[in-house]
Amino acid sequence: FRPGHHRIPEVRSQRSVVRSQKYLCLSVAPVLCVSVHFMSPEQAAEDTALDQRCDLYSLGCVAYYLLTGRPPFDSNSIASILIAHARDAVIPPSELQPVLPADLEKVVLRCLEKKPADRYPDAAALEAALAACRSADKWTPARAARWWADKEFA
Repeated sequence: FRPGHHRIPEVRSQRSVVRSQKYLCLSVAPVLCVSVHFMSPEQAAEDTALDQRCDLYSLGCVAYYLLTGRPPFDSNSIASILIAHARDAVIPPSELQPVLPADLEKVVLRCLEKKPADRYPDAAALEAALAACRSADKWTPARAARWWADKEFA
């Protein structure tokens, strides 16, 4: 995402709800489909002052999904998911994957902070935090391939 390319309010009148396999998407004509499972609280609130921390929240949602096999918040209702992003505490990933390293969990949870000011200020800061994780140097392409082969996400 780049600033200005993920703002939905400009075409509010052409929104529709789309069920894409398992996830609810907010479709904005003509070509954008945003999964509400990965939207930041400020996107959900249609805040017009979005910045890169909004994308870091979404990236935290993706990391959460990759580490746990489920999105941070799930429901059959778009409104419930958006409210959860804005209000509810996320289940710590280690409760779903007990072997998850604590330092990696801390990085993901900081990405998922409700207030943008509490998240990493930019991608470089996030990259530094990930590189500082004790297991960072142990993660190789071969290990990643084995990890993916062992996972069966529903």
